[in-house]
Amino acid sequence: MRNVREYILKGARKGKMHFSLIDPDPLKVNPETVGETASQLQRYGTSAIMVGGSTNVRQKFLDELVKGVKSSVSVPVILFPGGVNGISSHADAIFFMSLMNSKDAWWVSGAQSEAAVPVREAGIERARGAVHGDVHGVSGSGVGSRQTGAC
Repeated sequence: MRNVREYILKGARKGKMHFSLIDPDPLKVNPETVGETASQLQRYGTSAIMVGGSTNVRQKFLDELVKGVKSSVSVPVILFPGGVNGISSHADAIFFMSLMNSKDAWWVSGAQSEAAVPVREAGIERARGAVHGDVHGVSGSGVGSRQTGAC
């Protein structure tokens, strides 16, 4: 599906949307069976399927996973990468996180800068406003706070 931005804006104007997340962790999901899961999520009414979250993702595995999802659904498949290695040319669009309260500038804007060329080369939807920003804050003293330098 192309023009994911318009699809999301149209859905939001109707009132609500639901996005499901599939973590591309090879210990949690199989590219050969992920299509069944994605198809079931669409039947349950999800508006889009995000793929991402894990930081230790191998490119070939991610590509096969995204292709498995896309072959089974008509809703958009949107990347939600845990890092620059979470980009697949087989996805429709990308949400790229900015961790606004990190003390490390890489988590605020560096990862997005590093990903700009790979996203363009992959042909992922990137029209104005279509490489969707996703702003987060992390608090506490857990692993996420330590890894990102969040306050």
